[in-house]
Amino acid sequence: MTDAEFLAFNEAWMSAVLPCLCDGGVCGTFIDWRGLPTVHSASSKLGLVPLNLIVWVKTNGGMGSLYRSQHELLPLFKKGTAAHVNNVELGKRVAGARTSGLIPAPRRSARMPAEDLKTTRPSSQPLCSRTRS
Repeated sequence: MTDAEFLAFNEAWMSAVLPCLCDGGVCGTFIDWRGLPTVHSASSKLGLVPLNLIVWVKTNGGMGSLYRSQHELLPLFKKGTAAHVNNVELGKRVAGARTSGLIPAPRRSARMPAEDLKTTRPSSQPLCSRTRS
């Protein structure tokens, strides 16, 4: 892709994600160092706020002959001005997912009725707007 095509591609997928994010929702994309400025440019055009840049260190370097990247970059962006939404906790509450033990599994309480443990969303409303207290 040309630079212009790559910018249009990033603007297109981010535009498609925006309606699915509530105010405070977080999204990101894996990218290498070359594409990072383009991703930031696309997110800025759409009004997303940069939150952080996560670096995932992999066990093996990628393909190539001179330098082999042994990491992936994950820029994170937030929609709107509300506090960040913990999508991991919301997903576990809805799906009733089990965890590896590193993150405690959710406990049922008055804040988490049995109907919130269904595996499918009963409405087209964004998940965070239904379950936020």
